[in-house]
Amino acid sequence: MIVEKKDLRRRAGLLTLHDMAETLGISYWSLYHHITVGHVARPKARIKGRPRRYYVEEDVERLRTFFHGGK
Repeated sequence: MIVEKKDLRRRAGLLTLHDMAETLGISYWSLYHHITVGHVARPKARIKGRPRRYYVEEDVERLRTFFHGGK
């Protein structure tokens, strides 16, 4: 059985920008815009020894409140 890296990351609770945008139901570019202008914090979690940063499951509710007003 072959498991994709994306599935392993999601099972570990690590979300890329694309994953987070998909989870929130917004466009990637909307999320990217709010990160670059400083409305939303950049992802901070990472895998040891790797430069890429990820959002974690705890960030989902915080960002959902920002984008959807707690709805």
